[in-house]
Amino acid sequence: CANESVITRTWTLTDECDNTTTLVQTITVVDTTAPTFTVPADITIECDVDPSDLSITGDVTDEADNCSAGLDATYTDSVANGTCANESVITRTWTLTDECDNTTTLVQTITVEDTIAPTFTVPADITIECDVDPSDLSITGDVTDEADNCSTGLEATYTDSVANGTCANESVITRTWTLTDECDNTTTLVQTITVEDTTPPSIDTINKEDIVIQCGVSPDNALDTWLSNNAGATATDNCGTITWSNDYGINTNVDCANGEIIVTFTATDVCGNASNTTATYSIIDTVDPVLTIPQDVTIECTESTEPSNTGNASATDDCTEPNITFNDSEVANCGNTKIITRTWTATDTCGNSVSANQTISVVDTTAPTFTVPADITIECDVDPSDLSITGDVTDEADNCSTGLEATYTDSVANGSCANESVITRTWTLTDECDNTTTLVQTITVEDTTAPTFTVPADITIECDVDPSDLSITGDVTDEADNCSTDLEATYTDSVANGSCANESVITRTWTLTDECDNTTTLVQTITVEDTTAPTFTVPADITIECDVDPSDLSITGDVTDEADNCSTGLEATYTDSVANGSCANESVITRTWTLTDECDNTTTLVQTITVEDTTAPTFTVPADITIECDVDPSDLSITGDVTDEADNCSTDLEATYTDSVANGSCANESVITRTWTLTDECDNTTTLVQTITVEDTTAPTFTVPADITIECDVDPSDLSITGDVTDEADNCSTGLEATYTDSVANGSCANESVITRTWTLTDECDNTTTLVQTITVEDTTAPTFNEALPTDVTVECDAVPTAETLTANDNCGDATVNFEEEITNSTCDNSYTLTRTWTAADACGNETVHSQSITVQDTTAPTFNEALPTDVTVECDAVPTAETLTANDNCGDATVTFEEEITNSTCDNSYTLTRTWTAADACGNETVHSQSITVQDTTAPTFNEALPTDVTVECDAVPTAETLTANDNCDDATVTFEEEITNSTCDNSYTLTRIW
Repeated sequence: CANESVITRTWTLTDECDNTTTLVQTITVVDTTAPTFTVPADITIECDVDPSDLSITGDVTDEADNCSAGLDATYTDSVANGTCANESVITRTWTLTDECDNTTTLVQTITVEDTIAPTFTVPADITIECDVDPSDLSITGDVTDEADNCSTGLEATYTDSVANGTCANESVITRTWTLTDECDNTTTLVQTITVEDTTPPSIDTINKEDIVIQCGVSPDNALDTWLSNNAGATATDNCGTITWSNDYGINTNVDCANGEIIVTFTATDVCGNASNTTATYSIIDTVDPVLTIPQDVTIECTESTEPSNTGNASATDDCTEPNITFNDSEVANCGNTKIITRTWTATDTCGNSVSANQTISVVDTTAPTFTVPADITIECDVDPSDLSITGDVTDEADNCSTGLEATYTDSVANGSCANESVITRTWTLTDECDNTTTLVQTITVEDTTAPTFTVPADITIECDVDPSDLSITGDVTDEADNCSTDLEATYTDSVANGSCANESVITRTWTLTDECDNTTTLVQTITVEDTTAPTFTVPADITIECDVDPSDLSITGDVTDEADNCSTGLEATYTDSVANGSCANESVITRTWTLTDECDNTTTLVQTITVEDTTAPTFTVPADITIECDVDPSDLSITGDVTDEADNCSTDLEATYTDSVANGSCANESVITRTWTLTDECDNTTTLVQTITVEDTTAPTFTVPADITIECDVDPSDLSITGDVTDEADNCSTGLEATYTDSVANGSCANESVITRTWTLTDECDNTTTLVQTITVEDTTAPTFNEALPTDVTVECDAVPTAETLTANDNCGDATVNFEEEITNSTCDNSYTLTRTWTAADACGNETVHSQSITVQDTTAPTFNEALPTDVTVECDAVPTAETLTANDNCGDATVTFEEEITNSTCDNSYTLTRTWTAADACGNETVHSQSITVQDTTAPTFNEALPTDVTVECDAVPTAETLTANDNCDDATVTFEEEITNSTCDNSYTLTRIW
């Protein structure tokens, strides 16, 4: 192909005597790299978007190839059904092929979806009467403008939700209109239909009548019956039931002679719409009312004498509601009691009246009330007759009497001792009718006051003083009591330990009690103490080595003569304060000796101890060692470290070293003399020597290039292709460079071979590493076509192109081209896929294949041969005969079918005749022509006989009506006859009009 070639390279080698060797190398230049491009991103579009519009779905714009230019990616689409009628998934396969038929195929997915809901206009909200059918859309409104971006023929539906209105016949219908397209995208809109009842009932008064009532004569309930029957009126309502009411009782002014009272009757439907009518009733009354009085009653003087408490009278009358009154006469008794004679009278509207008496006895049986003073306890020296102290009655009260005063009497009983007693005080209160209340108050007389005295003051004494000597510790001398005399205070002691063995605290409790066991207790504190310090002799000052234990008192000295005035068995103790000496291990200890008795009386003396260091430290030197040159001799984990440093006084000592280096037998070898030194903190020093021998016995390392397979036209000495050693490394040497030698063996064909490449790396001490790389030379490049390759095309069935003749070349030799053609049938004879395949092959079996897909289709509809009939309007007796049409097609025969359809109109002879000719080819492409013939009957029938003319005749010579017949241009004709008489001035003079 255009980007490939074969280079034949001839190598010649001639020695100094002109002996020559010639060898040939073939270099094959191939193009096996497919072009690249970025496939457009997957995309989702709406169903009304054109997926072939690449400005929307995306186009390939970055076609690239290593050798070819001007490439343009193409695509084919495969369409799969989506989840609904308007949705699909388009698998768009993009293909890019370079001039050597290297092809890259990438897939883009285009998802076609329908997410847009349809639209419509909801009918306007409307208010209708309750007797209108809300399902009649001609009244409430219908949806007529359904529309959708992708679906057609949609029809909105509705559901109704009914809520109660303000009354039984009223409601609010929420009509939810819904329109859903084929992909279930739904639009919902709401229409509100308000059903109301504003029409009042209709009253029929044809049977309404007024009445006259004679009280005591007319039947019982005559008025009630007349009222309940609405005076005979009836009513109906457009939507529901009716409730009757009337205003009877608004006017009760009865004319006792012959007066009329108007009653308004109202018919109201369930929504409050009302109509009314009026009627009258008249009442005549001469009969007394019937009076019922309350029973005689006895009540308390505090109760009300009003009828609401003593009882009300009631009365009935045949005509009106009687008026009831009463009058009282009274006879007085004790206090507020009395006898009342109550006379009740009932009078009707017409003055008829009746009276009766009720006796009401007002009595007082309720005792008066008061609050007894609360029980009280007083001291024996308080006067119990002093009511300001013991309490008085102040709230005397009675239901009928006033100004009452309670009185009392006392009864005295002995108490628990001579000065105590219990007084029972009985209080009495009596009203004017001798009703009496008695209550009791208890007054307790007691002695609860304790005696008094002054306690001796608190005192501190030495432990050798007698605390029972009251002349020293103090005595009570001022005992006193409010009731008793000659009292004497006593005491008891409670001893608590003090802060030390010789000290204590005596709590002395003094007590004084009177004859009624009232007691006073006070406390005196006596403190016993010890304040004298002990004595001892301090050890002499001393100097010791730093490894001597200064706490060993057998060396540094101890106290042995402790003594105290009160305590025995005391032992002196010490604390040390250490000051730095002239070096870290030397110091001066100031030892402070302390002796304390049991009461913390303390004596302190000081001893000085001097500590010094004069001994050198010790350690073990590491053993002599031999190491590799790449080992760090300063890495003590390898060469050895000092780990047992020790000193009589210092800790954490660390030996250090210095190195002296001598050359070895080669550049990377040497002998290190390492001198170790250990010094303690007081500069006492120890020195030891270690020998470290450094040698180089390790071979260098490298990574051999990976085995590789190259085309026969590639230079195997080009290390940028076959690989070079780049990571030469040695433990001690630097700047090393690996070298190689090649051994060549023949491959499976002339242009193929196997090169065994041996790589070698040697360091400065002749340590060597050898590794092998295998280079395989092969020929895998397919031939390329010389001509521009035919592309996929879609053609009409009458325009299939002739197959092209293609040739090819190869990078290593000749190439042959083989051609094949395959037909894949489609839905009809003239629609199929023609696949043409050209295969170019070289001598090594490398092939390049190019396929061309020709989509043959038949999309051209046939055409009619004759002039096409046009729409016409004709009389029913002049319908033209249908024409015979034929057709031809670009790829085959065409058939013509004929259909005729009649659409009736207002009468049999008036209709529309639709004639349809359809021309179709073998692939279903159709051309349709329709002719509409409007058939009408506009010609009136004609009478067959001579028509009668107008005449004037005598009344006895009226001619018999003639019988007429008729005919019509399209159908039968019928004749009807009518006769009409118009009277004139007398019976026998008239006009007779006859119509056929």
